[in-house]
Amino acid sequence: MPTKKKKGGKKKGSKATVVLTTFDYIAPGAAELGIQDIGYISLSIKMCEMVHLSFEWEVVPTVVTIAGIKDSIRARHGGTVTGVILYKDMISQNNMLPDEDSMSLQDIGIEGGPYMGDPGALPHITLFYDFPTQELDCPILNDTPYEAVPRYMPVPDAKHESARRREERKKDAVAGGTPGSRGTPATPSTTKGGGIGSLLSKMNATPEEP
Repeated sequence: MPTKKKKGGKKKGSKATVVLTTFDYIAPGAAELGIQDIGYISLSIKMCEMVHLSFEWEVVPTVVTIAGIKDSIRARHGGTVTGVILYKDMISQNNMLPDEDSMSLQDIGIEGGPYMGDPGALPHITLFYDFPTQELDCPILNDTPYEAVPRYMPVPDAKHESARRREERKKDAVAGGTPGSRGTPATPSTTKGGGIGSLLSKMNATPEEP
């Protein structure tokens, strides 16, 4: 029996190991990408006089403009105020914010921090605001308001007046006073048709000459 020949073939060689070089990559910063670095603050906006109109923003980006804050204040007052003035931290001429509505909080030096989900960890800023009193030409609004009491009191009619007098006489009779004079005690009478007062007057009278 003939022997089987082995199939000849090339032996597979081992693959060569490729050595990778160290990949050094530095991510570009926000300034290099043209992205503005945004910070966040917690903002309280308070009015100088009417405290109940104050409000708060828990998370505010520092790119918010002064115009945006003033628009929110006008909306809080129903859009009826003009000439809003802002102060930082306290009401003082030195703490007045510039009257440049296009400037942001970051532009005027307010720096924020990163927001990690906790508003309490953000820097807190307080802004006070005020506005001048409006001068209106409306005669109705400029008129002096009436007093709290009615200007014209109703005149009581005769029926109610007589009933009121009867009640007063009853009260005087119960209190023991003379009818018509409330609170005055009645003079006790010792003789018929007269009292002590009339008796004393007769005793002090000057006797008539014969």
